[in-house]
Amino acid sequence: MQYCISCLQLICFYSFLCLGTISGNNDPLDRLSAMATEGQCERVIMICDSIAQSKDIAFDRKRLADYWNQKANCLRRLGKIPTAIALHDTVLAIRISEFGLESLSVANSYQNIGNCYLQLNQPEQAKPFLENTLSIRSTQLSANDPALASVYLSLGLAYQMTSELDRATSNYRKALRIKQAQFGKRSPNNISALVNIASLLIEQGDIQQAQSYLQEALAIQLDSVAYIHPQTALIYTNLGNCYAQQNQNKEAILQYESALDIYNHPLVQVDDKQVADAFQNLGNTYLSSGDYEQALLQFNQSLSLHPSYDSIGVLKLLNSTGLAL
Repeated sequence: MQYCISCLQLICFYSFLCLGTISGNNDPLDRLSAMATEGQCERVIMICDSIAQSKDIAFDRKRLADYWNQKANCLRRLGKIPTAIALHDTVLAIRISEFGLESLSVANSYQNIGNCYLQLNQPEQAKPFLENTLSIRSTQLSANDPALASVYLSLGLAYQMTSELDRATSNYRKALRIKQAQFGKRSPNNISALVNIASLLIEQGDIQQAQSYLQEALAIQLDSVAYIHPQTALIYTNLGNCYAQQNQNKEAILQYESALDIYNHPLVQVDDKQVADAFQNLGNTYLSSGDYEQALLQFNQSLSLHPSYDSIGVLKLLNSTGLAL
């Protein structure tokens, strides 16, 4: 039975290290970034549109690009990927014109476009953008700069998606080493690397080791970040996967339901596919437990949010056999 594995790169802004942290800076972009990581993407988009239309910013192309960049990242979080890519392309053109090809702002845009292609499940499209990001940052930043960790996470995911697991592991571990060196082992900035290493371990079948990484990530998350947060839900989803694959169905169901409680909170706005994956995993677990009525309910919920061949296939199986009746 196939479970949907979640990686944290797909819900990040600028550098992945900022997930779950609230900036103390009074800069409006920092405040918007914090709102976005908390799942308030629709509100951030409205604010960015309002600012972009104001006279104060109309002739400041650099600042305008920053707000459009913020909006594009929120569009990506909400699953509106083609629109996000088009806006990121506009931001990239402005930044190349204003800063030059080798600027860190251009590197940021390259990574954002690469992340969009990752979310579209097009890792080969993503790799050139991410490699350009790494090339620029590695020549201008120190070896332990957090911005390098973020691109290592993105590249790790690209390699994981193309089944280059050794290269994926190498990039994820580079990211984690940088984060731990910069922020300490109990920092919330480490969570994305811990979860992504765990997702790779799940894929490789090392479930107990993956569970250890996820429990470490969850402990940091609950100590440092608000419980109602998309990142918390992703950790619960992956922990559910670990329990499900060890046939600990009751514990798996608790984890998936905890994730869905967060996803259903009115302040949390995420891509429908993430929520659909959690419903599908919950359906798989009920199916494995022999509770066909609950399985059918969860698969229907999943399909209402995002069409999935896995869920469609199981629904056909349940209906054709009459097991759900």
